[in-house]
Amino acid sequence: MIPTSNRPLTAPITKSTAKATSIPFSSGFESVNQETLDRTGKKANASLYKGIVDNIQREGIIASANWMFGFDWDTTDIFRE
Repeated sequence: MIPTSNRPLTAPITKSTAKATSIPFSSGFESVNQETLDRTGKKANASLYKGIVDNIQREGIIASANWMFGFDWDTTDIFRE
């Protein structure tokens, strides 16, 4: 199952994934800025990202995240977010 922004990686899903011996997990989060997600039509909720990564790591799965930077409205503050 591939999770979408409507079905984030919750603790039960990460537990099942870990039991299936899946060790690395790579995901593209697009942006950490909710305004950017909204303006680009993404349905993701940036406030859930930390919890998702915490669930993955709690089960011993290695989390690798990919981010996009450089939207026209991004400023250097994006790196602090």
